Parts: sequence; structure tokens; C-alpha cells
Amino acid sequence: MPDKERSNLDKIALDLVRIISENPTSKPYMQEYFISMLEDIKKDIETGDINEKAKPAGYGEGYINHIPGNFKGACFPVLVAKCYAQDDFEERLGEILYQAGIKCKGINDEVYFFASKWEPHIWLKHSEEIRILRDQGVRFTFIIVTANSITEIHP
Repeated sequence: MPDKERSNLDKIALDLVRIISENPTSKPYMQEYFISMLEDIKKDIETGDINEKAKPAGYGEGYINHIPGNFKGACFPVLVAKCYAQDDFEERLGEILYQAGIKCKGINDEVYFFASKWEPHIWLKHSEEIRILRDQGVRFTFIIVTANSITEIHP
């Protein structure tokens, strides 16, 4: 990989660490988890997998709920979802809303949504559901991941 691309990925890594570290509700185990996840995202960018479907995470089990996930199990305070180019954005957002609002209601209090695309018309369609969950204390962090950047957005 050319040095320019590597330095860009390193900048992306620093951006993600900043986003997570600025979150006032981050749990102590989150740093290790997000370092592992960041390595996966960097690898997905390098290999072009960010243009495919997101794969289930193979780490953080027992502390964090994942979408997509390797298994169905207990609810935890943190929910992390990834939605890549070939994933259905509305379906993934629906999975998040079901998980945080029904299946793990009152338990999932922090949601991180990493997406390689943003579909504002879909988000607007579900904005009332998101607002209700926010009013119930669920904190949402929406992060757009591309080959060039990681950007937190505030829809």
C-alpha cells in the first residue's frame, strides 16, 4: 500500500479514536473493542470489502451487541452496527431500532452506527422512532466510513 494511502488510514484511525474518546458515556472496555473494530474497518478499506456487505464482528462478545452478529444472545448496554455498500440501509436501521427499542429496551443505552453510505430519506422516515429512543436515554452516534475518512454526523 502506498505511503499516502497508509497515512490516510492512520488519520482515519485517529479520527475514530477521537470520536469514541469524546463520548462521555464510553465504557472502560470500549477502547479495546474499538481498536479491534478499527483494525477491521481499516482492513475492509484496504481490501475494498467496505464496498461489500458488512461481516459479523468476531470480538467484543459478552460486552457488546453487534449487527450483524455471530449469535443471538443477551442484551448489553452498547450496540454497534455496521452497514456497508451492499447492505440494505433501511433494513440495518430497522434492526438497530428493533434491538434498542424492543428486544433490548432499557438495556441498549448507547448505539454506534458505522455506515459506508448515508441515505437521508430513510433516516427521515425513521427519525421519529430515533427521537423517541433518544428521549428514553439512548445515545446514538452515526459515523460515515469511506476510503478517505471517518466522519461523525449529527442528523
